[in-house]
Amino acid sequence: MARPQTQTPKQPQVGFSLPNYVLIQLRALAVRRDCSLRHLALIAFQSLGLHIEPADLVPDKRKIRRGGTRTNYARKASGKNYRT
Repeated sequence: MARPQTQTPKQPQVGFSLPNYVLIQLRALAVRRDCSLRHLALIAFQSLGLHIEPADLVPDKRKIRRGGTRTNYARKASGKNYRT
């Protein structure tokens, strides 16, 4: 059976290269601010005067796992109970 098609439009992507020392600084800043590189870029664009929708200024869009770590998920999927 085929999967149902979703109606979410694909987000356009922009690709460019940065000097390594700039990327290192950006990653360190993202860690200190607990946000993504995407969030830093959108904040920078906003500071240049571009309009950025508030809904797009999510600090971290990564998915959060329910129920803990991958280990807990694997235990549930296997059906084995390791706690005795």
